[in-house]
Amino acid sequence: MTSTVRTDLPVTAKRKTLKWRERLMRSNRLFPRKLKLTREGKFFVFITSGVGFAAINTGNNLMYLVLGMMLSLIIVSGILSDLSLRGVEVVREGSPLFTAGHTGVLKVFITNHKRWLSSFSIETEEVLDYEGISQVPSHTLLIGAKKSESAFIHLKFPVRGQYESSGIALATSFPFSLFRKSRYFPVSELFVVYPPIFSEDDLKFPQKERGLDQSLAQIGRGGDIYGVKDHRPGDSVRDIHWKVTARRGRLIAKEYDRPSMRAVWFVFPNVVRSESEIAAFERAVVRVASLAVAYLDNSYQVGLVTYDGVLPPDAGPRQRSRLLHHLACLSTVVSEGGPSAVAPLAAPGNVAETIWVTHTDNHHLGAADNNQTIRVGKSGLAV
Repeated sequence: MTSTVRTDLPVTAKRKTLKWRERLMRSNRLFPRKLKLTREGKFFVFITSGVGFAAINTGNNLMYLVLGMMLSLIIVSGILSDLSLRGVEVVREGSPLFTAGHTGVLKVFITNHKRWLSSFSIETEEVLDYEGISQVPSHTLLIGAKKSESAFIHLKFPVRGQYESSGIALATSFPFSLFRKSRYFPVSELFVVYPPIFSEDDLKFPQKERGLDQSLAQIGRGGDIYGVKDHRPGDSVRDIHWKVTARRGRLIAKEYDRPSMRAVWFVFPNVVRSESEIAAFERAVVRVASLAVAYLDNSYQVGLVTYDGVLPPDAGPRQRSRLLHHLACLSTVVSEGGPSAVAPLAAPGNVAETIWVTHTDNHHLGAADNNQTIRVGKSGLAV
């Protein structure tokens, strides 16, 4: 029997291996504030040490005075930076949508709960322990007492999938940039990264033909009357059904059916023979997403069949989000026999059109009546 392994993320999105010191420094119980010397701070400490040795060797009171001033600057810097981070809270706003290979924006709110003191020069960043993620932290110059400020973190994920954030880190170099003091907030969040969408300009959508369109028994703005209802404020006067209005003695409005739309199924076996096919599989995921969005934009109902589940055909922005979310979280089934070694896939019911997408030469996918088969080669194009 062929063994099957499922993975939640592509193998290219690897977690970073944290050293024991990094894991220890994230403990708020042991280290409520994390301190790190900046480049300027290292230079200042080196000069301070030199002045201290000179004061001890010479016994010059002026040297001791300079040493005391420099040590005072270090102490003041530590106190002021600690006050900037004290009493500060950060929360994320909503769940932003990210696309692999494109920069997305995460909005957070930083609140200063201190009664009298402001916070200065606050830097905010997500704590993501994955390789290949590009991040531009946000910088907030001033947060007044008892006030909140919004900040924007720019994130760029390398591949689609689910990324778990360990929390949010706030840091400041105020006031002299000698030290970088940070505070860790263990507020986890799961980010779903959609596959990238490319233009499918080579697609030629045929005109609708009789017998290939499926009518929807739902209210819409089609040409046929679906039913009647009581006229409500905001309804158009042109929708009033005058004959029924005269018969019932009150204003009655028409309800129209939703225009019929052509349905298409995408069948995508998420199976690879080995990890060497992962790259080709990811290109196939991108092609399925691009084709599905192109069909949705051309007023098609689009359904999707994978080994992770079935999405019934539907249209509109919600269906687009459901399709992309399904493809973003699509697992990878590793089977030595390829798609033919696992249970066959098929589009349920009688549909007008079925499109099979595969990244291998193995087209024995369990059905012989498919309308179209697309194989994604090394270049990412159908061959």
